[in-house]
Amino acid sequence: MMSPDSSNIATGHIEMVLAILRQILMDLAKRWEQLGLPGPCPYPLPISEELVTHNEEYKALEHAQKLKKFVTRRLNTASDGWVPTDVWKETNEGYKKLYDHFSQNMSEEDLRQIWPFDKPCSDSQV
Repeated sequence: MMSPDSSNIATGHIEMVLAILRQILMDLAKRWEQLGLPGPCPYPLPISEELVTHNEEYKALEHAQKLKKFVTRRLNTASDGWVPTDVWKETNEGYKKLYDHFSQNMSEEDLRQIWPFDKPCSDSQV
C-alpha cells in the first residue's frame, strides 16, 4: 500500500520543500524591517507572475498535506504510511476504497500529484 515510489516521492518532496522555503523567505522579507534586522533583506519578493505561481504551488501543497492528514487519520496509520502487519488487510481495503473514491472525482494526473502514498496494491502484491 504505502511503499514509496522513489522517483515520484523524491521529486514531490523537493518541490514541497522549495515551496515551504519560498514561503518562509517571503514572510521574512515582508517583516524584515519590523523585526529590526540590519540592512535590506537579501531575499527579494517575487514579481507578480512568480507570486501567482508560488501561491498556486503553495495552495496545492496545503491541499496535499490536508489529504495526507485525512488519509492517515481515517486509516489510523503513521504519517509515513506504516501499518502494523496485524491490521494490514483491513487497512489496505480501506485504503483502496479511499483511493478509488478520490480517483472517481479527479484526473489520474491530479490525484498522483497530491496523493500522499503509492497507489493501492492488489492482494496478489501483498
